[in-house]
Amino acid sequence: MTISYDEHEKLVKSKICYDCIGDAYLAGLAENEGKLRKCHYCNEKQKCVELVWLADHVERAFETHFGRTSEEPNSFEYAMLRDKESSYDWYREGQETAYAIMDSASLRENIAIDVQSILEFRHEHFDLSLIHISEPTRPY
Repeated sequence: MTISYDEHEKLVKSKICYDCIGDAYLAGLAENEGKLRKCHYCNEKQKCVELVWLADHVERAFETHFGRTSEEPNSFEYAMLRDKESSYDWYREGQETAYAIMDSASLRENIAIDVQSILEFRHEHFDLSLIHISEPTRPY
């Protein structure tokens, strides 16, 4: 479920230091653009950026380099599923979003989950949340 508005506002203003960002390119940008602050994740006083800054960079990278996988089996996979003699099980290809963020930006899992929460809040379908229907997990 998507985080609340208040949780989102607190999260986007959280500070993350360049040392907690494992990806060398992003860490370098954060060090150059950051200000000396206390990091929300390691509690060290270092050059930090707001977590929303990191979420923006991750989002741009995903838009450029990743694609959503199919939510349904293709016709061949459906046929395999219907075959009573087959032991075929369908599963959605790709990684869950938080793990794709964690791997692509070399982040700890808790940081990747926070970035995912920001992006999920940003892209939430308001109408679906009103009727309590959640979107499926979005592997990439």
